[in-house]
Parts: sequence; structure tokens; C-alpha cells
Amino acid sequence: MGVKVESIRDTVAIKTRTYFSRKISIPGITAAAAHTAADALGVKFIIDTPRSGILYSANLWDLDDEGLQIDLALFSADFTAVADDAAWSLSDEDLRKLFYVVKFQTFDDAVNGQMSSVEAINKAVVLPEGQCWAQAIARGASTIAAGSDPVIQLQFLADDI
Repeated sequence: MGVKVESIRDTVAIKTRTYFSRKISIPGITAAAAHTAADALGVKFIIDTPRSGILYSANLWDLDDEGLQIDLALFSADFTAVADDAAWSLSDEDLRKLFYVVKFQTFDDAVNGQMSSVEAINKAVVLPEGQCWAQAIARGASTIAAGSDPVIQLQFLADDI
């Protein structure tokens, strides 16, 4: 038996705010290591997030000026990290914690570096701890110089006001 709605008298407003994570250099990248396609790029790290909302967009600043695709795997709970420069592989248990993979594929060249922006992701998320776990994946052969680690930032429409 269903519920019959004859009219709606009141509206419900859901307030949101824009939340920008801090800019984070991908940690643990071995300088000048020859990362091949599908290798982990650096080590896992934590990104502060709202507890609830929409993952809206993401930015990556390529300070090494390589312009090669980098994926950013986002997890709702701690997971077993893949060692830097090792083949990307997740257990079934960790795969269930994976909630999104941001694919930075297209770059705007700024001569000495590049920037990639992924827009309109629109992925609803609930992250009770106000954080997610992340690890980057190289999708092309890269050798990143010391001090030129890629930098990422996530943008959310938060509804946990």
C-alpha cells in the first residue's frame, strides 16, 4: 500500500556550501623513477572532506610538465596501499571501499607546467569521518623530478552544514 500525496504545502530547502580541500602534493613519489602505465604514483594519503555532499570537481597541477594521464583513486575508508612504482592492484575488500576514480586526462599547457581539471563529477558521497583516502595511478610512462610532484585539490558541494 502506497502513500497518497494530495498536495505539497511546504517546501524544503537544502543548504549547501562550496568546500575546497587543501592543495596536496602527491606524497611519496620516488624522484626520477620510471613509472610505467598502471603503476602506483606515490603513496596513499588522506584528504579532508565534508561529511556529506557532492564531489563536484577536481584539479591537478602537473609541475613536472609531463601532461600524462594521472588517475586519483578515492576511498571511503583506509585501504592497503600499493607501493610507489609498483603495479596497481587492489584486493576485493579494498575495491569495495573505492568510491570514485578521478581521471585527469586533458591538460592545459602553461609552458613550464600543466593543469588538468575534471568538472561536473556530481558523485554523491557520505564520508562520516570527514575525510577520504587516496592514491594516484600513473597511466603513462612518467619520470617526475624531485620537487615537481603533482598537486591535487577536490571541490565539493557540502550539505553537512
